[in-house]
Amino acid sequence: MQAKEDMWTGVCCLLIIFVAGIYLLWYYYGSLPFVVLGIAIVAIVIFLFYSQRKVKKTKEELEKQRML
Repeated sequence: MQAKEDMWTGVCCLLIIFVAGIYLLWYYYGSLPFVVLGIAIVAIVIFLFYSQRKVKKTKEELEKQRML
């Protein structure tokens, strides 16, 4: 359970740094950072979905091994 909390803490810290960087990009370049932000959010969601799915599959395999 601690690893999951650490993961979310890391993700939140990275998002805060990312938002600060996006603000600076917007200040200098205009709307381009919003496109980058959208792409980054989609990539993060896909990564989280994939990692969660992989963990669930691993747990199911461990349960099958325990039953045997």
